[in-house]
Amino acid sequence: MSLQEKREKRVCGLPPLLGMLLVGMALRSVAIVGDSVDPNWSSSIRNIALVVILLRSGLGLDPKALKAMSLVVFRLAFVPCLVETTVVAFVSHFLLDFPWLWGFMLGFVLAAVSPAVVVPCLLQLSQQGYGVDKGILTLVIAAASIDDVIAISGFGVMLGMTFSEGKQCMLDVPGFRLNLSVLSMAFIAGVGFRRQGWGDDDNPVGQHCNAAWGYLQPMLFALIGTEIQLDTIGLGVATLCISLTCRVVTTFFVVLGSGLNIRERFFVALAWLQKATVQVLTIAVLVILISVPIGAIAIMTSAPRLLQRPGQLPTADAV
Repeated sequence: MSLQEKREKRVCGLPPLLGMLLVGMALRSVAIVGDSVDPNWSSSIRNIALVVILLRSGLGLDPKALKAMSLVVFRLAFVPCLVETTVVAFVSHFLLDFPWLWGFMLGFVLAAVSPAVVVPCLLQLSQQGYGVDKGILTLVIAAASIDDVIAISGFGVMLGMTFSEGKQCMLDVPGFRLNLSVLSMAFIAGVGFRRQGWGDDDNPVGQHCNAAWGYLQPMLFALIGTEIQLDTIGLGVATLCISLTCRVVTTFFVVLGSGLNIRERFFVALAWLQKATVQVLTIAVLVILISVPIGAIAIMTSAPRLLQRPGQLPTADAV
């Protein structure tokens, strides 16, 4: 068993990040951390973790698969995000009595897919050969990264319209520039490494990213766990259930015409469950607590049943 496989080893079939979230919640409950955490220190760790995971994302992209599925990548990145944002805006307006701009702001917060969950899971599946021949992992990783750019940019625009009378430009949002520049740089570096005979994980940058992520992942999710307050749940869960249902259904149909069979389209829809957070809000961290473990378990348990390895004969219902 490799070092990476040991890191990803699960107890009772649950993903390690669930334990990290619970540890953060436990530390908050005993007043060791929580409100006492320096916001600047917490923000710095999250930004560093985001950079590392985006570097891993870019290094893992397959240029040929990305070119062949470029249209599907943009459909998968834009349509589910915008549909879920709109649904959340309507639900929060009529259910939570949010103003429309605040509803759309919340929608972009909840619509962000979590690269911290998607990328490690899919890279592990890629090492096992699942979905590699059809470029499914490249499709999901690339679309997830663009999805975050859209969500962060949309949140910034709504924030600017709310507090700055609409004067804030999308390109002025720091997250937009960070995501796009880091992902592009890593993708170009990955192409160069492949031409020199390096693999996605055995190149120097990939090795350092893997080592850094081993330390940053528990810190990141433990910090998120310290933000979770379970005293406000009911209407937030209702909003979450409605938005996730619409997102999964939309995702399944968005990848029609991409050459993927029903099982593979269903896997992509499951991979689109877990969420990131643009800003820490009560509903946002509730979304993470619920969607991240479910999404991670769904990815890792469904892949052997829904995806194929190179040379594996297709199943009878793979249409």
